[in-house]
Amino acid sequence: AGVQLAPVWTAVERGHHGLDGTEVRLVRLSPVDVHGDVRAVPSLAAFHYCFTSKQELLTELTEQTVAALVEAQAGRVHIRDGVQGSLRATLREYWATVEAEPDREPVLMALTQHALNEPTLEGVTQKQYAAYHRTARTTLETIADACGVEWSVPVEQLARMIVVVTDGVTLAWLVDRDGAAARTALDAFSDQLATYAR
Repeated sequence: AGVQLAPVWTAVERGHHGLDGTEVRLVRLSPVDVHGDVRAVPSLAAFHYCFTSKQELLTELTEQTVAALVEAQAGRVHIRDGVQGSLRATLREYWATVEAEPDREPVLMALTQHALNEPTLEGVTQKQYAAYHRTARTTLETIADACGVEWSVPVEQLARMIVVVTDGVTLAWLVDRDGAAARTALDAFSDQLATYAR
């Protein structure tokens, strides 16, 4: 669309009706992009030029949010003493990105839920979760290579487990904001996941 909606999780102001009530006129940009550079905030006309519909805007917003999240996590595989330590360190680092941007996850979940119920946004959530699965799979492959092990079950299956567990832990944290409990759950999951290495 030609406009960088960054930081994307602060880019959309929702009305009392949630994303269903989002209008192009309600969208604003932060004047600071993901690299910390100051940018001029585009005029209202620029939004109408770049986004011809609410659906197009929400698609772009979701895709940029996911891309930024995946990019933030892509280089954060931490190799420690063995598979178990590496999984723990890597999931702990992932969790640090969640707590560092607490406003991002509610917006992303709202976008996901909206896309699932909006026929014109078909395919958006599939791309979103395909990106999550790729990131998880790459993480597992990197750890296996570095530790000299193989996974005893298909890596795609383990990647899905990571996505499911991190989704659940994140949702629970959004409800109770208990970071210690979230980290404990991820540590326990890491220990269980390590048993699939051989």
